[in-house]
Formats: sequence, C-alpha cells, structure tokens
Amino acid sequence: MARARLLEGKLGPLLYQLPKNMKRDDQLLESFMQLLPNDAYHVFEFRHNSWFDDKVFNLLRKYKVGLCMYDMPGFSTPVMATSDIAYIRFHRSQQLYGGCYSDKELEVWAKIFTKLDVKTIFAYFNNDIEGFATRNALTLKNLLG
Repeated sequence: MARARLLEGKLGPLLYQLPKNMKRDDQLLESFMQLLPNDAYHVFEFRHNSWFDDKVFNLLRKYKVGLCMYDMPGFSTPVMATSDIAYIRFHRSQQLYGGCYSDKELEVWAKIFTKLDVKTIFAYFNNDIEGFATRNALTLKNLLG
C-alpha cells in the first residue's frame, strides 16, 4: 500500500485477481478483506465458478469491496455492483485479446451500467493486437455521457 499511495489522487481501485484453480474459501476471503485499508477501492476478480454465490457477494458488500465483472470468450461474470463502484474488464466477447466491440455491444453495456447504483465506473478494455481498446473506451465514455 505504501508504494500504491505514491500515486495519490491518481490511485484507482486495487485489483486482486485470483487464479482459475482457486476455489471458494469464505473464511480466507473475509480474513484478507479485514486487512484492507478503508481509504482505497478494492476489487476482487474471481475466475473459479464457486465464488459466484450470494454469500460471497454479501461478504464483498459487508467490506465495501467491488466485484470485478468481465466479458471474455467462454466465460463471463454476474453483472452487479457490491460497492459504490462498478469495475469491468473487457477482454472481447468473440475473440480473446483481439477484435473490436461494436457500437451496439457497447450500447448494451452502457444501459447495464446506468442501472447499477454506483458513483463511479471503471472500465478497462483489453490491450488488443489491433489497438481497438482506446476507440472502444471513448465510445463507451460518450455513451455514458
């Protein structure tokens, strides 16, 4: 945290990405969240399906920790906010690490985001081989106003 705090006002959410083979462990999750400082945003990215459960979501809410939503081929997460921020990683729905989201696809996501009760949306587009990420991000930003 000391190194992250050097970013001061530019510090965004801290992402904790769990490996695909790490199965749900509520006690371990809660023990870790109890250590997190309250003056920063924290987000968990779960890759094993066992984590996608109401008890886990309630734990995240209890500690005001965000759920990382992601859109990728063959796997996507529940679409919800567990804190006052929304955090999503766009990996491309048709081709991993490549391709461009259409305006219509981004319009659907913009509508989803407007229904979430959050203060801030953090949306990250994959660093794709064609360089579409910047264009997609700007389109989404314009759609959200």
